[in-house]
Amino acid sequence: MPEDDRALKRRQRLGKKWHNKVMSWAHALWVSDWDVTTVVADAESYNADKHNDGADFPSSAFSYTTPSYRLAHIVASEDALKHAVHDPTELDRLACHEVVHMVLSSLDTFAEDLIAGLPKGNSKLVFKRWRDALESTTSHLQRALSRMR
Repeated sequence: MPEDDRALKRRQRLGKKWHNKVMSWAHALWVSDWDVTTVVADAESYNADKHNDGADFPSSAFSYTTPSYRLAHIVASEDALKHAVHDPTELDRLACHEVVHMVLSSLDTFAEDLIAGLPKGNSKLVFKRWRDALESTTSHLQRALSRMR
């Protein structure tokens, strides 16, 4: 089998594990009725800096949500997933974290709409503080939920 075919099969297996773990958490957190797509992005198409929101650590996954339509698109870095599949707690952590973002997405959308209405001089600082608070809360909930499961 050519190398490209092997790489594709490997990525498909990784994608299936990722999707199953995300959907397991979606079911546990009562958002399994959402239309969820999951993607495994290779290093070339996954730009962690673009999704980092100024955090001090690299992003392993990110999600786009439209809570009013119950849509979520969750993208994970192939490199991060390659490491995570060897450590089931890490794969679980990544999936839970992104599903918690789904749960909080209505609040996130509401806050971002409010921030967008602020004067430009204030909005950047308020947005950064909001993103920090959201990420901190998401991580805290992920740790608590992972321990309960």
